[in-house]
Amino acid sequence: MPKYDDGSESPLPQTSCLITTHDGSGKAIFYERPSKSDDVCLKRMGPAAFNVLYATSSVPVNFTKDKDLNEFIDNKNVMPIFIPGGTLVRMVDLGPGECSPIHRTKSLDYGVVLNGEIELILEDLETGPVKLMKAGDVSVQRATLHAWRNHSKTEWARMLYVLQESTAPEANGQPLEEDHGGIELPAQ
Repeated sequence: MPKYDDGSESPLPQTSCLITTHDGSGKAIFYERPSKSDDVCLKRMGPAAFNVLYATSSVPVNFTKDKDLNEFIDNKNVMPIFIPGGTLVRMVDLGPGECSPIHRTKSLDYGVVLNGEIELILEDLETGPVKLMKAGDVSVQRATLHAWRNHSKTEWARMLYVLQESTAPEANGQPLEEDHGGIELPAQ
């Protein structure tokens, strides 16, 4: 069972994140985490629990002297929505029937349903277009107003997202502003 930072649990499987690197001779190896405290621990925030599994501060990624890995380790408790100029991979668990607020981020988000069924809702929770996503389905979220709702009233759901910064979307030549829908992230 996943461990959440508030002590709560879900029936979803515990997740591990394997990170590869190179030894001094250039041989591929697994990065060995210094302690169990580096295991994946999702943080409860409103209706969801999520964690940043990995993040980079630039594209292309700089592997020299493990620069990307060291930056990630130094900032492992930072929970940004996306990283300006970089990339981010996030896992999100939603409890039965839970729904995120409608929100828009200035990012291109690839979302994959890992467990359960998730509704992708556009524009409005009550009237917006809705598509049901099942395990294995992928969404390409292009800075639109959207929300995620766990379709089941009894089962937990899990998604994996990869995010990259984008330009602000436009309508009739006017930029559409970010709207976090009241989502509050932990202090950085």
